[in-house]
Amino acid sequence: MGLNRKGAQISVGLVVTTLVSFLGACSPVVARPFMYSSPEIRGEVLDADTGAPVPKVIVVGLWIMSPTVIGSSDYNKRLNLIEVATDEAGTFVLPAWGPKLVPLGETIDGTNPRLAVFKHGYRTEWLLNMPSWLERPKTDPPRTYWTIKLEPFTGTLEQEAFNCSAFYERLIPEIDDPDDQEDWKHYPLTTAAVEKEMQQLESRGLKPGHRPYRLPRIELLSPSDRELLTRSVHD
Repeated sequence: MGLNRKGAQISVGLVVTTLVSFLGACSPVVARPFMYSSPEIRGEVLDADTGAPVPKVIVVGLWIMSPTVIGSSDYNKRLNLIEVATDEAGTFVLPAWGPKLVPLGETIDGTNPRLAVFKHGYRTEWLLNMPSWLERPKTDPPRTYWTIKLEPFTGTLEQEAFNCSAFYERLIPEIDDPDDQEDWKHYPLTTAAVEKEMQQLESRGLKPGHRPYRLPRIELLSPSDRELLTRSVHD
């Protein structure tokens, strides 16, 4: 004894309505795109041992999209990136920005912004807006003030090269196009600092083979790109 046409239509409609309600409950941004803005973010960078401010530290603020329950090809793509350097007092400012459209199927979770921190002679740092994704809400607002303590680096030339190379390569997954050979232009301060670091390590006896894969070769750059890197060098 089967369902008549009217009964079948009711059953299918009920299933569709239930599924849509479930998806909407799981993720409020599934139904439509939304606009995202970030407030101004300030901070200071200190030496972990002495507490002294550290000048000329490169701080990269990243806002990375994550897929909703629908899923998306935009996973781990950047919504925005801002690169700055600390002043002589060890302070930095990431200016406010937005609103900017977050595409359908994407969200900006509470781990944003993520700060990537680089300074010669120190361990690199990758920091999240919230330290534990599981302990605090996904909608946790961005901190507007950060105190970052950098630990002086100690280790072999190879370990120092790995500290530098791994930091730079980690920027690569957070890009708009994995094949974009000019993505470094979004973070020229970091690129110039890593290039200078690798040159110094090689002058101290580091063997070939430790250079970050996507670090551009200066000799292959155009004159204007070489000038951009030269202007971006921080001691």
